[in-house]
Amino acid sequence: MTRLILFLLGVSLVITGCTPDNSVSEQEGVLIKAEENNQATPIIDRQYDFTYLEELPSDKLDSYNDYLLNGSINSLSDFTPEEMILIYMNLILEHKIDRLYALTYNGGQLPSVELFNDEYMKYLSSNLEEAYLMYRFYDAISINEQSSTEDVIIVQLEIIFGSKRYIKTYPLKQEDGIWKVAIYQSLKQ
Repeated sequence: MTRLILFLLGVSLVITGCTPDNSVSEQEGVLIKAEENNQATPIIDRQYDFTYLEELPSDKLDSYNDYLLNGSINSLSDFTPEEMILIYMNLILEHKIDRLYALTYNGGQLPSVELFNDEYMKYLSSNLEEAYLMYRFYDAISINEQSSTEDVIIVQLEIIFGSKRYIKTYPLKQEDGIWKVAIYQSLKQ
């Protein structure tokens, strides 16, 4: 009888020792399931509301909220080109086309707000919304120094999936002291 108990105890220890550790931890709002083979399986946290504005300092968030509330583009005069792309991407999700219009480089080519709204919905919205979703957990945002010129700053969002690297670029030009996204001109080409 003692041998049977020792045998069962030994078998249970071997079985317990051979199963992977299925611990779950949380890192920056994303749940990670860690297994013994050093692979991490993400568990999507549906309670997490993503925004491109997460890393903006509180004073910049206040300026952005003032812009949303009052439409005063001068609230954004101290935003960098990278920060302008982040708020532009956030406006895409919120479908604030009138605010997107104000942040789109004019260069004498922008139509009326109504026509822009129509053209945005026909030609730009699906592409921009797809980019919004693909790059929302970007690894880096930076100015592409090689592609930028004195007049045009190229901001890039970068994501890395395993060994693959994807980059989405946005040209910005300064107009009336504000960095604006020069995206409408691409419709004309």
